[in-house]
Amino acid sequence: MRAPGRLLATSYPLADGGVLVASGYLDLANLVGYASSEVYTFGVGFSDAGALPFQAGAPAFGLLSNGTPLLAGGGTDGGTRAEGRSALWSNSAWALDGPLNDARRGASSTVLPSGRVMVSGGAFGPAASPTELATTEVFGLLDAGASCVGDGLCASQHCSPQGVCCDTACTGACESCNQTGSLGVC
Repeated sequence: MRAPGRLLATSYPLADGGVLVASGYLDLANLVGYASSEVYTFGVGFSDAGALPFQAGAPAFGLLSNGTPLLAGGGTDGGTRAEGRSALWSNSAWALDGPLNDARRGASSTVLPSGRVMVSGGAFGPAASPTELATTEVFGLLDAGASCVGDGLCASQHCSPQGVCCDTACTGACESCNQTGSLGVC
């Protein structure tokens, strides 16, 4: 690994045979979360996979139906804070996906038959006396008309230059996907 060590990091196999490794803690004494990721390619080694939009140790991790990795929650600040955010890795860069209903670290994730990812349980609060969560959240790709920052975030795989998920690629001259009355339609 290029990072000095990743305790309670998360990893997931990618479709190309590589492994995405993200987040983790610098050390267990301080529980300061990493805000970085790496891809391991067999026979080559580790390469930078981009900065996360937040620091997080022990996040939940899963692949959405289109193969886009989702990272949800995680802890930082000496274990006193759990993240209430999620991020997606698309086109070799991380993008903030949005807020979680509950900030959580150490949660489990399950890819559902629908291709959505369910994140369950975890905890928040100080590491010495955490409050356990009995809640679940489900994540999926964005529908046409939703705000986006990259193609991998949209179910259609088309995020327009205006930052809206489109039904088709909408990159031609005078084409727009954010018109009143036809939001998400090019």
